[in-house]
Amino acid sequence: MPDEMDVKEQKQEQEIYDPTEFLPESFQPMLEENEFEVMIPKNRIQYFVEYQTQIQALFDIYKIKFNMNVAKQTVYVTSTQQTFDPTSVLIARQFLKLLARYVDFGVAQKVFLPNVESEIINVNLCQEQETFLKRRLRFIGDNRQTLTTLELLTNTNLSVYGSTLCVIGSARGIQLIQKISKDVFAKNVLPTFWIKTLMVRRELEKVPELKDQNWSQFMPQLKKSKSRRKTLKIERKAPAEERGIVDVGKYSERKIDKQIETGEIAGKVYGKNKEGGKPFLGKKFDGKKDAKK
Repeated sequence: MPDEMDVKEQKQEQEIYDPTEFLPESFQPMLEENEFEVMIPKNRIQYFVEYQTQIQALFDIYKIKFNMNVAKQTVYVTSTQQTFDPTSVLIARQFLKLLARYVDFGVAQKVFLPNVESEIINVNLCQEQETFLKRRLRFIGDNRQTLTTLELLTNTNLSVYGSTLCVIGSARGIQLIQKISKDVFAKNVLPTFWIKTLMVRRELEKVPELKDQNWSQFMPQLKKSKSRRKTLKIERKAPAEERGIVDVGKYSERKIDKQIETGEIAGKVYGKNKEGGKPFLGKKFDGKKDAKK
């Protein structure tokens, strides 16, 4: 997290910064014109129409051109022969992407200032859509309170739109927001845990004696969530012989069963048929049921 002195110096640089002071003595134009296009939502077209003059005035400082096609829902940024900073075209493209994701014009134009970066983070890290919506509401908070608190603690500007999170600020602040968003949306960590951690870290940075010490003992710790599922206790029983249970199957085998297995019963006759004296092994079945008397 950036120190308070770094934040003050950064704000002073942003106020005094003039992009034309870094121009070389011998100006050479770019060899070719570069053009980038950005798709915008249908509900955001009216906003671009209202701020078209302000966007063009901002781009005129860096000698780049802004165009808009309402029918195709597309905006264009193009370099010219007078463009002195090649990176300004890339920054302008990122600026238009932020505007398309419902970032205000006054906040999005900070990307042109020095030591200010921007990032669009995908936060849809949940398997189910309902789970993602609940975690997104918890990340924003009531009346945007949680999001505002994170902005103050990380010195960044945050904007949530759909499944993306737009971050504008220092590189260190953006890296911290990436870690927080991953814990909140993927690991189901409460945002209040990170708020407490950042507040404790800010207070510890004010104490010079603790600068070279380990701060883990002062930081809040995550509690391990207990599983709601009941664990079934499986008792292993002793063998049947040890418990005094006798296997009845070994001693219930009849003599006739052994003779059938060995084949001795095949030629044995139980009786004689009255008609022809043919042997039979049981009661004769003539296919008719006995009539009930």
